[in-house]
Amino acid sequence: MKKLSVVLLACALAGCGTMDFMGQQQPQVVKGVWLRSDGRSAKNNPQMIAQFEAAKTECSASGSEPDRVCMEHRGYVLVAENDVEVAAAKLRAAHGIN
Repeated sequence: MKKLSVVLLACALAGCGTMDFMGQQQPQVVKGVWLRSDGRSAKNNPQMIAQFEAAKTECSASGSEPDRVCMEHRGYVLVAENDVEVAAAKLRAAHGIN
């Protein structure tokens, strides 16, 4: 009986990490990654990297994260880190890029 009580308590406490004080599920924080809106990678392209860094600087207020609308106007979209490859492939396909 004591083991069952410990297991039930552990399960209840484990759920507390994702619930707020009203019992509502808390959103998971997912790191975002900026992609070019055409889906092309800038990994080995210094010119594209420079363009991104310039846009990021222009869209950042005093060292904070870049403003999303500002970056979108400069041709970048923010996607979840775990969706980068799929999102890039969809963007390339939409622009007719292989």
